[in-house]
Amino acid sequence: MSVEIKVPAKAILFGEHFVVHGSYALVSSVDMYLYAKAQQSKKGIYIESNGRQVKADYVLSLIERILEGEGAEIYVKSEIPPGAGLGSSAAFHSALVLASYALLGKRPAPDQVFADVMELERHVHGNPSGIDVWGVLYGHYVLFKRGESPRLFNLRPVRVGLVDTGERRSTKDLVKAASDFIANSPHTRAMLELSSELATEGLSSIRAGDWIRLRYLIRANQSLLRIIGVSTPKIDQLAATMETNGVSAKITGAGGGGYIIAFPLRCVNGISIRATEIGVAGALELNGFYTGKQS
Repeated sequence: MSVEIKVPAKAILFGEHFVVHGSYALVSSVDMYLYAKAQQSKKGIYIESNGRQVKADYVLSLIERILEGEGAEIYVKSEIPPGAGLGSSAAFHSALVLASYALLGKRPAPDQVFADVMELERHVHGNPSGIDVWGVLYGHYVLFKRGESPRLFNLRPVRVGLVDTGERRSTKDLVKAASDFIANSPHTRAMLELSSELATEGLSSIRAGDWIRLRYLIRANQSLLRIIGVSTPKIDQLAATMETNGVSAKITGAGGGGYIIAFPLRCVNGISIRATEIGVAGALELNGFYTGKQS
C-alpha cells in the first residue's frame, strides 16, 4: 500500500510574537506545498526529506508509535523554504503524521492529529503556541488565541505577493528576544491590545473585501513588529520601496529575515515578488481527514 500527502505552507497575517503573550493572531494557509509519499516496508522505518535521511529519534519514535510496529518508507519533497516564516517545520511534521495514519487506513480525529504534530513541534521550538500547526492543518483563515478554541473561517482566497528577503535566522532566538522585549516593556498591555485589534480587524477586512483598510492594517502591523526589534534594515528598505508603489508589506513569522507578505499583488521594479494565494485548503481537508464546518 502507498499514499500521497499534500500540506500547504502558512503565513501569519497579523499578531506574530504577541500571540505568545495572549493576543489574537490571524494565520492563513498559502498555496506553496510540501509533498510526502509513503509506502509500507518490511525493513522498519525510513524517512527521507529532500534527498536526506531523517534520523531524529523524536521523529522516528512517534512515527513508530503511530504505525503500531509496522514499517514504512516516507519520502518528502518540499517547496517551503526552511527558516523563512512559512511553517516548514509544521508542514513537515504534519505530513509525516498524516502519511503514517493513512498507511494504516486510519482517519483519526483532527484533535489527535494536532496533538501528534504538536508533540514533534515541541522538540524543535520548545513551547510553540500551535498557530503554525493550525495554519497548515486546518487552512483557510484561523483566528487564534492561546487558551481559547481557534475560530476557523472558510473565506475566499486572496491573491498576495511573497518576497524572499534572502536573510535567514534562528526562530527560537528571535522568539525569545521579542518575548523578553514585550514582557519588559512599560507598554506591554497597549501593544498586546493593538496587536489583537489588528488581527480581528484584519479578518473583518478580508470578510468584507475592504482591501484599502487591509492595506493600512498590514502597514500598522509592520510598524509594531519593527518596534519590538524583529525587522531588519533590509526588510525596512523593501517595505518602504513597496509602500511608495502602493503596496503594503510586513514580516510573516518570526522575522529577522525570511519572507515578507505584500498586498495588493503588484509588480515593483527591482523586487522579485512571487504571486500566491492565501486562504487555501489545509492538509486535513486536502487529504480527507476533516470535513467539518467552518464559520
